Amino acid sequence: MKLLNYILISLIVLFVLNSCLKDISETNNTEFPIKLELQSNLESNFSWSKLNKFGFKYYLVTRTKSTSEIFNDVNDIPAESIIKKITDIEINSFKDSAISESSYYRIYAVFNDRLFISNEIYWASNLLNLGSTSSYYIDLFYDDINNNLVIKSNTYLKLFDPVKKAVKLTRSFSFNSSSSYDYPDFHVGDVGNGNEVIENESSNIYFFDPLTLLPKDTIKSNSYSYGFLVSKDSIIHTIN
Repeated sequence: MKLLNYILISLIVLFVLNSCLKDISETNNTEFPIKLELQSNLESNFSWSKLNKFGFKYYLVTRTKSTSEIFNDVNDIPAESIIKKITDIEINSFKDSAISESSYYRIYAVFNDRLFISNEIYWASNLLNLGSTSSYYIDLFYDDINNNLVIKSNTYLKLFDPVKKAVKLTRSFSFNSSSSYDYPDFHVGDVGNGNEVIENESSNIYFFDPLTLLPKDTIKSNSYSYGFLVSKDSIIHTIN
């Protein structure tokens, strides 16, 4: 009789354990027990379905630049792809504030004897990395003739394609003001030779080709300039 009771108790325990590990996700997704969802298209902020607490150890958040392989062993997950380890099962969201490039994300939930995997999500970045850390100002102007955004700092000129959302061309160019009180003026306009990139700084006006960003001409003055206006066929250059 005691043996029968032990067997019955063992069966009940096994049934309870199996029930806890079965349907561990709140979703009915059998391929990926964890449902991962992007919460905002403006920033890399996402959440995932909650899990039962039984046997939980930690979550691993992974990030890759291209679609990732699915790993069935936690030890096989590349260390460089792991960006966060979460030991609190009640935390089921994450904001990747350190990234500005488009990325793929996946969640791994590590339990005592199992590994649960989420679907993969893709976050498309809408941020543009201008690739400069030495610039103390950035200016921009739209070239409506060539459909380019011209971006200028004190160290470079860039052409940005607003359709493809990508930098097309970069030219290094040093705009050296004679004092910290000079305020460079920047414009894209037609003064008789088609659209040109025009930069006014101190006593100089620089002209650049709008497609190659190569310098075409320079107008020099003996007086400091407070700026200029561009019309169809002329430049009004104001001086002190």
